[in-house]
Amino acid sequence: MLWILTFKFPDPTAARKLWIQQGASSQRTLIGNFDRSLEISWAPDSRHFFVNDASGSGETRSYVFDPVTLKATDLSEIVAKAAPEAADYLGADHSYLEITHWINSHEVFTSNLNLLLIT
Repeated sequence: MLWILTFKFPDPTAARKLWIQQGASSQRTLIGNFDRSLEISWAPDSRHFFVNDASGSGETRSYVFDPVTLKATDLSEIVAKAAPEAADYLGADHSYLEITHWINSHEVFTSNLNLLLIT
């Protein structure tokens, strides 16, 4: 299935918008509004994509999305469940949990925690 992501950045004062649409369909769905910059990458099998949301100068959050349901998996929640002691870091000022790349269609590599299993 072909998906198209569109990131709209109308001007520096407006919210940035991430949209998705399926193939040749003219209907698109808003994934969300974002305050700052995004990094986006599709999984090798195109069944998921990640978004690194640099929402401010002191935080980056990462999410993995299912394009069919638009269910977002917050990586900080996965980390906090697996390692409760990490919750303090994840809520701290200057907390950066970024996905750097897909290892395969089910695993991502993060900038500070290395490998995480997603699906």
